[in-house]
Amino acid sequence: MFISTDLYLKRLMNTLEQVIAPEIESDHVRGQVFAVIDLLKQLSDRVEYKQFIISQDIEIGRDLIQRILDAFEGAGCATPDDLRAYIGQMDNGAAGKGLALRTKVEEMLCAALNYFHDNINKLDGNAAKELDRVIREGITKIAGRDLTMMKPPMIEKISRSKR
Repeated sequence: MFISTDLYLKRLMNTLEQVIAPEIESDHVRGQVFAVIDLLKQLSDRVEYKQFIISQDIEIGRDLIQRILDAFEGAGCATPDDLRAYIGQMDNGAAGKGLALRTKVEEMLCAALNYFHDNINKLDGNAAKELDRVIREGITKIAGRDLTMMKPPMIEKISRSKR
């Protein structure tokens, strides 16, 4: 779900340098590509995440993990100890903070989602459908927010050649 901006920019720079630039015959255009790579390198250390976005992702992830655990425990099922322990660490503030916490919450959410899908047949049909709806709604909040923060693509420039 999440890729850090630093890793995203490194992958972009690598693609520009290793894939795009070698295919460009014009020295001038290739020089422009390397100028873009240099600009991206300069920007990569200056990008910061908005704290409210990090906090929102942590809150949504924690809530979804808790809902999954509660639903299965309510149905009399054993739940993974590591997930319950992690919720305890979050509650007492020992789980970390910032991007590191967000990354760990995402990892634990993935484990909770795997548990949910592996054991969905142990839940009552209506309970399973409701929990699935809640999970999808939470993930949609994150993905939808991320999509609305993106600038519109330059389709008209991407899809048309100057030639």
